[in-house]
Amino acid sequence: MISADLQASMCARRVAATESGSGTSRAEIAPEPEPEQEPPSNDLDPLRVALTGHPTLGSLFGQITACPEPSLDDFHRHVDELWDLAHAASYAALSDRLSKVLPQLEAAVRHGPEAERAELHALLARTYQVAAASFVRQDEPDAAWVAADRALQAAERAGQPLEVVAGLFRLAHAFIRQQRPDQADKPPCRRSTC
Repeated sequence: MISADLQASMCARRVAATESGSGTSRAEIAPEPEPEQEPPSNDLDPLRVALTGHPTLGSLFGQITACPEPSLDDFHRHVDELWDLAHAASYAALSDRLSKVLPQLEAAVRHGPEAERAELHALLARTYQVAAASFVRQDEPDAAWVAADRALQAAERAGQPLEVVAGLFRLAHAFIRQQRPDQADKPPCRRSTC
């Protein structure tokens, strides 16, 4: 015995086939919708995830990790290596390294020795700049914008005006990639605040 729902469905198919005149139902003629495609992955996806959210949220609640932090010399070496990877267009390796170094540097600028904090902020600025430059090269201007903005903040905290200018350059580059020339053209400061 055939259920009422199945009979109704079969009847609708026969009617549709008859209406088309070809004996073929409209459902068979209509193109099937294309399956949704996921956005293409790139080598900087892990870094994009690392940029998401607050870099050291746990430290705001007194949760300081007991992991040993690299020394200031180690951080200098790491940042130089990051730029080498960026210049070599080794984005997968760069993303992996940046995803590890950024949280360490973010923790160091918050909890490291007071005497080293300005230099740590300068290193953090350079690190975010390499991230911004790499995101632009991989056509990820929204992530480049975030990284450039963080580079600007770190450079200011470091007291490094030239690093601030470098951050503005990275920010302008991100705006150009987003086809926002009005924002890229914005002067770095207004006369009333300079």
